[in-house]
Amino acid sequence: MYANADKEIGWFPIETTRAASTSDLFATFPQQLGVFHWHGDTFDIPPGSVHIASSAGCTNQAYVYDERVVGLQFHLETTPASVRQLIANCGDEMVGGRYVETSKQMLEEPRRFDTINRMMHELLDRIAAGTNGPRLGSGRSGVRPKRAVIGTVEQH
Repeated sequence: MYANADKEIGWFPIETTRAASTSDLFATFPQQLGVFHWHGDTFDIPPGSVHIASSAGCTNQAYVYDERVVGLQFHLETTPASVRQLIANCGDEMVGGRYVETSKQMLEEPRRFDTINRMMHELLDRIAAGTNGPRLGSGRSGVRPKRAVIGTVEQH
């Protein structure tokens, strides 16, 4: 991890890469999606991983490794309550910049939270299903779904 040229704090779109369309994990993601960001750092895509998404403010927004490990720079888990907590506890990071919104802008349009939360649930369901195997608890004997890891790449 290292400092990105710009901080991204607030709602900004990501765009999926062409490679994302080959990943079963990201099959439900639209080509462009408004997501919540709160970061000033970036990272290099790990060797052997597939670059999944980028944004105007940060090239490396998501990757997948072996259809089991997912790294996200953005926050699909965000709720209005968690944004209020970020503002209260990390508001000093909201310094002016091309990709830094005001508190008011971040909390406008509550439907955005529903959209990203739904996308997170769909992604987690696909991971739990092993993408190519049976759903967990499906009762099929002798077949074990892949184990998966999901994490958010961030540093405050």
